[in-house]
Amino acid sequence: MTRLDLIAARGAERWPDKPAIAVPGGGSMTYAELDRAASAFAGVLRRRGASAGARLVLANCNTPAFFAAF
Repeated sequence: MTRLDLIAARGAERWPDKPAIAVPGGGSMTYAELDRAASAFAGVLRRRGASAGARLVLANCNTPAFFAAF
């Protein structure tokens, strides 16, 4: 299984300005934006005590931010 964070990071290297996510009804993120948002969210979780392998609950709408958190 391919991890979503690796897809975002590789996409940001190869196609930083191409759309990675588009949500029907509005909202999109480029690969570079998705990679930055995912890294920022992971940083917040680490600062709050989450470690690799920790189980978390995620409650969010179908927005580009959901994919960054996923």
